[in-house]
Amino acid sequence: MAINVSFTAVLLSISLLVARLTSEAGNSENPPREPPAIGSETAESELVSLLKSTDGSLRMKATAEVFRRGKAMLPALERAGARPMARLNPPRLDVVYSLLKGITPSETYLKDSIGLHLQGAVSRPDVVRLGKKHGLTLPEFNQVRPGSSPTCYVNLAAGKSLFKVIRELLEQEPSVVTINLNYTES
Repeated sequence: MAINVSFTAVLLSISLLVARLTSEAGNSENPPREPPAIGSETAESELVSLLKSTDGSLRMKATAEVFRRGKAMLPALERAGARPMARLNPPRLDVVYSLLKGITPSETYLKDSIGLHLQGAVSRPDVVRLGKKHGLTLPEFNQVRPGSSPTCYVNLAAGKSLFKVIRELLEQEPSVVTINLNYTES
């Protein structure tokens, strides 16, 4: 009988705890947590982690802060496994690292074309709008394939700097997950 009473007492205590926690969670005095503020106080490791976020706004803000801090972020990026971008689906971490460190000029890639990896159900008109904002064109023959990596290839307008445009896209467009260079065979 003592075992049953103890078991019942434990169940009652758990029920009361769950009820209290549920009540507090719904209480307006304890609103849901806001996304983390990103700025000069944000830890390097948190910034690096946010580069991988599925939330485009957080990813974009973290990228801007990493670029603002500059080359001082290279060791933190390296500790997280960043390396020079060299494939068709580079992690954003690698793209940011490559822009900060400098992309090796001996690599063979087109200087006026990039692959965009976009989040969500994007359409050709979406890419055209993004292109107008950042000096990119989507050639008529290029397809936009949501869910593919890359989603599409775009060309830079005359006079645009490849690396400035890549940085701008990563810092300003929440739908941009990552970007790849348009490599050529040597």
